[in-house]
Amino acid sequence: MAKSITLAKISLLFLSISVVSRRNEVAEAKTCVEVLIESHCIISNEPCIKICLDQFGPKSSGHCSFPLCVCSYECTEYD
Repeated sequence: MAKSITLAKISLLFLSISVVSRRNEVAEAKTCVEVLIESHCIISNEPCIKICLDQFGPKSSGHCSFPLCVCSYECTEYD
């Protein structure tokens, strides 16, 4: 009986450490924003979305606010 309690405590401790590690990883992610001039934004959001994906990768998003293209993307530090 004592062995099973000890194993349960060890398992719970390991799980707690694992959860804390995950929280630290998530806390380090930041959202950066870049504003670019894009004359095609008057037509649709598509040019802006493509530009953001090309420059900042698949975790980025973009929207037009003519004449600007606003890209949001995941980064580790602010410039």
